[in-house]
Amino acid sequence: MCPAPRSGVDTGGVHAIEPGELVLGSDNGSAFTARRFRARLGELGIRHRRGGYRDPESQAFIESWFGKLKEREVWLNEYETLDDVRRGIGGYVDRYHHRPHSRLGYKTPYEVKETWEDLQNLAA
Repeated sequence: MCPAPRSGVDTGGVHAIEPGELVLGSDNGSAFTARRFRARLGELGIRHRRGGYRDPESQAFIESWFGKLKEREVWLNEYETLDDVRRGIGGYVDRYHHRPHSRLGYKTPYEVKETWEDLQNLAA
């Protein structure tokens, strides 16, 4: 994991995410409720918002994402091997990360990730 960004870093006009601004939404699975996980989020300055129990509407974005994965990849294919599954779903995820998204200002998730990494390097 990368360290939390420091305040006061010249980011060339790009808004850096300051500690406490980033919020991770999750369900209530054991990985997300573990003390070690919660402690690490605190170290990184990431706030954690868990959805309601048995309440998929509280996680609408990720529920929608998995629904689209099923509709656009899983249900359209008859996988014969685990490698076929990995290739198919991996390809879908790769295409998802390399296409522009309106919620990201028509940037790709990959471009946003690169910007985040560049800002982390500036902060270091």
